[in-house]
Amino acid sequence: ARFKIIKAGKRFGKSHWAGFEFIQMGFRHPGLYWYIAPTIGQAREIMWDFLKSTIPPALMIGNPLNTDLEINLNLFDRGTSKLKCKGTDNETSLRGPGISGGIMDEAAYDETDGYAWPNILRGQLAKSKGPFYFISSPHKNGKNWFTKLCESAQARERSGDKEWPYWHRTIYDNPILDPKEIEDIRIGCTDDKWRLEYLAEESDYGGLLVS
Repeated sequence: ARFKIIKAGKRFGKSHWAGFEFIQMGFRHPGLYWYIAPTIGQAREIMWDFLKSTIPPALMIGNPLNTDLEINLNLFDRGTSKLKCKGTDNETSLRGPGISGGIMDEAAYDETDGYAWPNILRGQLAKSKGPFYFISSPHKNGKNWFTKLCESAQARERSGDKEWPYWHRTIYDNPILDPKEIEDIRIGCTDDKWRLEYLAEESDYGGLLVS
C-alpha cells in the first residue's frame, strides 16, 4: 500500500518500525526521503542515532551529516538515495523539493496541526507517486486532525480502497514486554490516561477541564 496509518499506544514499538521502514524506503528506490517528527529536536532524539547505528557504513556515501541530519545511501548500480530528518516546527523547511516518500512520526502532535500533509507534503509526492506513512499515539488533548485521518482511512478500507490501510495497536501487541511490567504500568495510571497513552483510545472529552 502506498499510504499506511498506524495508531498505537506507548511502548508498542512504533518508532522502531518507522526507522526500519524509512531505511527500506531509501534502499527500494533511489530518491529523497524524509522522516518527519513534530520538532527537529525530536527527530534527532528519536531517529538520528538509530539511523547512524543501523545503516552499515559501507552502504553510506561519506559520513552522516550531523548538522543537516542527512545520510546519503549508495545503491550502487541503481543510483543513490538521501535520508533526511525534519520537523514540522519549521514549516518553511518542508516546502520546496519534491520527495520520493516519507514517514510522519507522532503525527497527532504535528506542529502545523494537520496543515502540512494535505497542503504541502502531499503535493511534493505528485511526481514520484511515492509512499508516505503516518504513525502516532493519540494527542493528549484527545481527538484532532490525526483522528480524522484515521477515520478517513478506515472509511476508505471499507469502500475497498487498498491504498490506505489502517492499524490500531496497543502496548499489549509488543511481544517483548513482560506482562507483569505492563500490568504495573496499568495500575500506576488513571483509567483515562491508560486508555489514551497505552491503548491509543481517544476520548471526546480529552483536554477538557471538569469543574
